[in-house]
Amino acid sequence: MTTTAPTPTPRPPVVATGRGLKFSVFGFPVNIDLSFFLIGAVIGFQVVSLRWEALLWIAMFLVVIAASVLVHELGHAFAARSLGAHPTIRLHVMGGVTHFMPPSPPTRLQTIGVSLAGPFAGFALGLIVLLARQVVDDPVSGSLEDNAWRFLILINLGWGAINLAPVLPLDGGHVMESLMPGDELRRRRIAALMSVLVGVALTWFFWKSVDNMGIAAFLFALFAAQNVGVLLATTSRSTKRDEDRDALESAIAQLNTGDNSALLTLESLARESSDPTVQKYSKMLVVERSATGGNVAQARAQLTELPGAVHPALYGLVALHEGDPSAIEQLDDAMHSEPSPAAAHILTLGYIGAGRANDVVTRIGSGPATWLTPSILGSVQHTLHSRNFVDAGVQVGELHLATVAEPAGKAFYNTACGWARSGNSERAMTRLSEAIDRGWNDRATLDADPDFAPYRHTVEYGALRGRLS
Repeated sequence: MTTTAPTPTPRPPVVATGRGLKFSVFGFPVNIDLSFFLIGAVIGFQVVSLRWEALLWIAMFLVVIAASVLVHELGHAFAARSLGAHPTIRLHVMGGVTHFMPPSPPTRLQTIGVSLAGPFAGFALGLIVLLARQVVDDPVSGSLEDNAWRFLILINLGWGAINLAPVLPLDGGHVMESLMPGDELRRRRIAALMSVLVGVALTWFFWKSVDNMGIAAFLFALFAAQNVGVLLATTSRSTKRDEDRDALESAIAQLNTGDNSALLTLESLARESSDPTVQKYSKMLVVERSATGGNVAQARAQLTELPGAVHPALYGLVALHEGDPSAIEQLDDAMHSEPSPAAAHILTLGYIGAGRANDVVTRIGSGPATWLTPSILGSVQHTLHSRNFVDAGVQVGELHLATVAEPAGKAFYNTACGWARSGNSERAMTRLSEAIDRGWNDRATLDADPDFAPYRHTVEYGALRGRLS
């Protein structure tokens, strides 16, 4: 019974900790907890009554179980290493677990790949043993050697298949969770509910229908009970999540008015919220404001100490303000590896911090097609406009209108705001008219927008405003 435990916060390589044996395999720290040795003792004394023979059987079972579980966990570990993580392996009384911390949050497909790598490593070992069993001399039936062969095959093929059952915390449960719709909390709740239903069904099946599988029935009953607890916990988390998201929106609104006291709220959310999305954006805003505000040491400390995964571009932004000459390249690499509005925002801040705000237009325009999306271009334009790099912001807006198929009315409106602030009345009114033609219809926003304040007395502005409901 094994689980994988992805923790996407970037950290240094981890060493194995805890009680028991500690060693390294293929560069992976391994800890065999003292509790793991209970498995061999329990099974050995159940099989053999003679004390001196029991010691041999206990040793055999320990070797077979440890080798099988370790191969399974190495499957997870190699898959996690391919994501840039530094995995550690721990064997304990319930089986094993591979902890890994990739430098950026894994995609659902990557998570599924890591989850499946363990069982399939075990299947490979089981098939090798099965084939080898065909070419060696048959041991005496019921002997220590005979049971070693049988047990190796049973664990790696039989229990490996059971481990693919869609029940958390088994690997099949993690795969099921990754396939569920919605955000992380919703996926966990649906997966926990499915785990309860399937766990109860499998408990009954193994108890009533399969001989000598009482331990499987016990484990699935335990898993079902654990997932009932998960359902109860996530119900309260759902309410707390909504409260945290409301607090995040309120804090962002405060920041946009220049009220930096909201940073205290954001730091608290980054430390205490159980919602990964709230944690991520709160941490990003806190670190970003510290770095761009001149508190670089504080930004580095927050980046290291605050929990929550952030886009790797944020590390480049902090490095840039620390004076790292390669930081712009680091920002570009991060944007290439994970293009997103957040990455585009941070990349733009980096170019601004380097005194190269006007280069953003060329950089974005020469980037891959994945950068020329409404959300990314809108993020770059907003970042430039809000920091008074109006000309560069207008150029990004025009790039948006020229490269995106059928741009939305909102894109025309944002570009109109840029032209209005730059003092080009003719282009501002043209883009505003085009925004209205494409369905933009928000008179309240137009009336409150300071960019159009100098034009509110004009006939053309009044005519365009009159077209809005």
